[in-house]
Amino acid sequence: MRWPRYAMIRLNRRFMKQPLQFILKLMLIIIPCFILVVFIVMPQYETEYMASLRDKYARVRAIKEPKILLVGGSNVAFGFDSALLEAEMQMPVVNFGLHANLTQAFVSDLLKPHINDGDIIVIAPEYYHYPDQDCDYVLTWLAIENDWPLFIAAVRAGHLGGLLDAFPTYFHRAMKKFLNADESPENELSRALFNEWGDYAVIRPRRVAGAGEANAFISTGLSDYLGAYWNGLNDYVLARGATLYMSCPPIVSEGLLVNLDDLQLRLEDGLDFPVISQLADYVYPLDYFYDTGFHLNDYGRRVRTEQLVRDLINFGDYGIIGGMF
Repeated sequence: MRWPRYAMIRLNRRFMKQPLQFILKLMLIIIPCFILVVFIVMPQYETEYMASLRDKYARVRAIKEPKILLVGGSNVAFGFDSALLEAEMQMPVVNFGLHANLTQAFVSDLLKPHINDGDIIVIAPEYYHYPDQDCDYVLTWLAIENDWPLFIAAVRAGHLGGLLDAFPTYFHRAMKKFLNADESPENELSRALFNEWGDYAVIRPRRVAGAGEANAFISTGLSDYLGAYWNGLNDYVLARGATLYMSCPPIVSEGLLVNLDDLQLRLEDGLDFPVISQLADYVYPLDYFYDTGFHLNDYGRRVRTEQLVRDLINFGDYGIIGGMF
């Protein structure tokens, strides 16, 4: 039996209409859910410590001339006076230190597209970064949330898999916070306490309890993986006309048992780029520290900044720039 032409047209329109209606109904569900998740539930940590990564990244993107990038964990965030460093070196500075568990690899991957001719990158990792370490992607979500430039940068750098794996855990925490079931901040420190350079800038004139704990974490070796990563980063940096240097975190003098000369040699032998700092120059008494053995107080961070300026001048063609020396 042959169908009349008009019947076939009506049948085709019916089957074409049903998928279209289904797609429209699906979109009416997806779009409000997307808005709820991304713009209402997700930004639960935007005033807290980890969210300062958004401001640091925005500053990196905004600076077009040669700059100094300070890279590391919280020892960098707490450890430098970037305004002083900028004045002495006469180059804009971005303090890109935040939290050790973001890992050097993740942070460096974010910075790669913004490394330009004439830039100086100084990495100063916590000592437990010398072995292998996995990125804490839940913590990363607290930093990124719905900041699209930062999220896209992380995806382009190859971290989509880790972010997707960690999203359910992060979203559960964000939803609890959204519903006021978890009112405690992730960190008592605040995004507002960072200055324009990215330093943690709250006044901290003296030491508090807990400052002597870091020496237990000092490693005596550099892992093959991390050495290969940093050497690969150096190749990338050189290809873009920039310079990569290795410095070091502060070290508590009290209770120090590690042979720093041995660690210095291991670093210099394992890296293809200059270790500009002598570890012994960054050993400070407890009175220079704040709340942990990685966080310096106001006096300590100034002393460390002055030492880094000396290190940079000794290894670079900068001359005597400021009035410090």
